[in-house]
Amino acid sequence: MVDFEIAPLNEEAKKALVSLELTDEIGIYSDELTLNFPNDFKRPTYGDELTVTIDGHYYGVFVVQTTNKTNRGLSVKATATNFTKSLKERKNRSFEKMKLCAIVSKIAGEHGLEPKCDFDIFLNYESQTNESDLHFLHRLADKFNAQFNIKDNKIIFLKHKEENKSLPRFLVKNSEVISYSLKHKAKTIYKSVTAKWQDTKENKTKSVTVGSGKPCYELQDSFKDKAEANTRAKALLERLNRGSIEGSVTLLGREIRAGGIIVLEGFDEDDGEYSIKKVAHTINGNGYTVKVEFEK
Repeated sequence: MVDFEIAPLNEEAKKALVSLELTDEIGIYSDELTLNFPNDFKRPTYGDELTVTIDGHYYGVFVVQTTNKTNRGLSVKATATNFTKSLKERKNRSFEKMKLCAIVSKIAGEHGLEPKCDFDIFLNYESQTNESDLHFLHRLADKFNAQFNIKDNKIIFLKHKEENKSLPRFLVKNSEVISYSLKHKAKTIYKSVTAKWQDTKENKTKSVTVGSGKPCYELQDSFKDKAEANTRAKALLERLNRGSIEGSVTLLGREIRAGGIIVLEGFDEDDGEYSIKKVAHTINGNGYTVKVEFEK
């Protein structure tokens, strides 16, 4: 039997609960919590904070956004306390000669958040023009193929690849699965990426290629030096080739986190590691299940 807590709701409220749905998602999307009660249950107030723990695992603090009462029941929707208004305010500034993680740390500090970054990339110049910190970080994440998220009072900015050993791994065996879907998509798999850079000493435009073979994707931008061109080409090659396989599994409830790695075992040619995009936890009269969406 699943053990869960929704503080500050008491045991009476837990017994009245018809269902709980908690969505944990990577990217700029806020985690969501939906609680369903009988329609005679008292509405919580907008802005009330609910702290969720399932089987001893902490899933964060959620703020009540809407309540909807019908003849069928009361639905309460809450979102994780990820995004402050200040993160969405537009700014004009630039960052010069800084490491990528230093930029992430600076922005995190401005909003009272803790940075979690594992990149070792030096940037000569990055401009933030009429752009919010949220959008700016999302753009940097896209540029460098990073896993970006804001949750549990942290700005998470990590290398988005299966080889990243710092990411949590969750083994799922075929025998554990209630249902699954694995879709292979026809898309161009690039063998290499070429990027141009300006050699100021020789006053020449040069190029660097990451990977080998064709098809080769050519970046149209010109970069300040070889190191920056190489970094961008490497990140783009990884990003271009993501999403060739997409899938989902549903199994009995357990701890699995978006942003981690799911390791499939017993799925024939589809065995291996995949990046987790979204996890949906559901608790109702039928028990506790979790649905995991992932890609490679």
